[in-house]
Amino acid sequence: MTTLKTLDRRITSLEGDVKEIKEVQASHSESIYKMHRRLTKHDLRWTKLFEHFNIEDVTDAEVDEVLDAE
Repeated sequence: MTTLKTLDRRITSLEGDVKEIKEVQASHSESIYKMHRRLTKHDLRWTKLFEHFNIEDVTDAEVDEVLDAE
């Protein structure tokens, strides 16, 4: 049978884990935002190039197929 003391230790441990996750998330959030912004910019550039040269873009299914094969 689980005691209150055991439950309290487990809760305290989980709270520590959550705090650690939030610290990592906070310290990397700006880097993640910058990377996401750059990727979005690259996607937009590729889209413009594809449209300009009338090149058909790859489908999500094609991307999934390649990723699944790895």
